[in-house]
Amino acid sequence: MGYDREGYDTYGFDRSGRDREGYSRAGYDKEGYDREGYDRQGYDRDGYGKNGIDREGYNREGINDKGFNKEHIFVETGEKFDREGYDFEGYDRDGYNKNGLNRQNHTREDQKVIDNTRTKNFAMLKSNAEKLATGKMTVEEYVKLCRTSLDDLIILAKKQKMGAAIIRGLTAKKKEYEQYKTPFDKAYYLENVELMVNGQVVKPTEEDVDKCLAYMEYKGEWICEKTVRTTVKEYLNGRLDVSIPQEKTELERARDEKLMLEKQIKEAGEAIRKADQALKNLESKTKDDIGE
Repeated sequence: MGYDREGYDTYGFDRSGRDREGYSRAGYDKEGYDREGYDRQGYDRDGYGKNGIDREGYNREGINDKGFNKEHIFVETGEKFDREGYDFEGYDRDGYNKNGLNRQNHTREDQKVIDNTRTKNFAMLKSNAEKLATGKMTVEEYVKLCRTSLDDLIILAKKQKMGAAIIRGLTAKKKEYEQYKTPFDKAYYLENVELMVNGQVVKPTEEDVDKCLAYMEYKGEWICEKTVRTTVKEYLNGRLDVSIPQEKTELERARDEKLMLEKQIKEAGEAIRKADQALKNLESKTKDDIGE
């Protein structure tokens, strides 16, 4: 392609692809604006589109189409809420939009239930804090009952000013709490633990551990490093029976039911025979009495 003495081709563009006015073949100057003064997104140098609205939805006076300024004040009332009582985001003074939903998409009725539940849970946490601190509840019971960490429970106790004795009592449970929150590592246990059983050093087998774990699951006990170690030790020392009652199969239950029915039928048959014999005896006695 040839260029004239001024360095422009047949179409009027120089080697950099710009015409005599500095516009590219796509029609934009070096700053990215077209001949009308708008960029590729349709905004001028002041940040407004042809409709006079900027990227955030405000006009040149700083008001959006809902009548709110950039400080989220409704300009007609000079307040946070518009004439219908809704704020910049569309929520009323109670936090609900025109559809009756709050920012968590809960209705007023749903939120009441949630708030009531939170109130009950909060009261329960305070009660648990007092019980745990005073020894009326064990750490194991607390861990099984409540998901709130002990650290959070202590923070709650401090915020609620439950007293130094309660806070000290909870703080004293930290070490034991961490033991109950430490997961049981079966591989590490089998490799590293040895127990003294009847005066001899015994290394628990995987079968021993599995029996104890199955027993704990069956009994609904809390499974962690501390509780498993204790259970295995008690089992190997013969102080704990970890056998699990075998539940009857469906066939066994059906057989038992059949036997029970047969027994009931047999007993009913004997009762009928006795009643029949009694009736016959009564009829015979009646005939004798009337001289037949």
